[in-house]
Amino acid sequence: GYIDPKSLVFSKQIKIKTLGNDICRAFASVLQCRQAILFLPGRHNYKIFGDYGLNKNIYQIRGPNLNSPFSLTIKKSADWLITKKNIVANLSEFTVPSAVKNSKQLPADYIIPLRVKKKFIGFLILSNSLNQSNNFDQTLIKHLIQQAGIYLDQTLLKQQLQHDRNELAQAKQIKNYLLAHLTNGAVLINYYQERIIYLNKSMLKILPIKNYHPLHHKIETIIKEKPKDDFSVFLSFYKERKSQRRSLQKPLFINQEFSIGNKKLILNSIFIWGANKQKEGDFILIAPGSKQT
Repeated sequence: GYIDPKSLVFSKQIKIKTLGNDICRAFASVLQCRQAILFLPGRHNYKIFGDYGLNKNIYQIRGPNLNSPFSLTIKKSADWLITKKNIVANLSEFTVPSAVKNSKQLPADYIIPLRVKKKFIGFLILSNSLNQSNNFDQTLIKHLIQQAGIYLDQTLLKQQLQHDRNELAQAKQIKNYLLAHLTNGAVLINYYQERIIYLNKSMLKILPIKNYHPLHHKIETIIKEKPKDDFSVFLSFYKERKSQRRSLQKPLFINQEFSIGNKKLILNSIFIWGANKQKEGDFILIAPGSKQT
């Protein structure tokens, strides 16, 4: 059975295929078709992101290349609903198993391009129509096309945002793990505020500072409160070298020898840039030892 068109409401889903199935079911109901397939862009070609009435066991369809003649024809089409007699795009570009009704060409009674303003989102292909008159509620169909485009666009953006957040969280965990397990000391000092942004445990083992944790403190405050501690001596050396800097493109330290009493160290650094070339600060690695001669 088909759904009452008046009850058609797309749910705000983070899962794109759940929304895609809802959209296919809605259009199949309104256009009285037994089958509907939603195609959205993959990496190289269009892929199925929703279906209604599709036999997945035998109907493994692969869409055309993103820039194929079919794809470009649908993208450029000014029609909001392309009927069977007006389909000029080459449906043979779809890879369809021969087990499907002994046909190698994708059946199509209607093709519906989906857009948000001028942004092309994807397209629907509907087949096995029960209505040969093409007499439909055009206002309702246009409304559904508009809503489907908006909901798909929003869900894809949310999905991409979640993907980016996951990648960022993973990268942060990996970074923290690697830095925490470095035998070398590591410190990040903010460029403008001269504040300690990051500090690993190895740093405070190599350059101890008694009864004081310098993270998030300004280096001027650290030097003032703990002037004789090894970490403060290093910070004073850093301030001196920073005052002599002429370019941020060149590292402040490149195999720089540095001594505190009998302790010999090697300093290396890189300048960190944020988004939009925002100046973040110096990331410095400190290793025990001296340069090999």
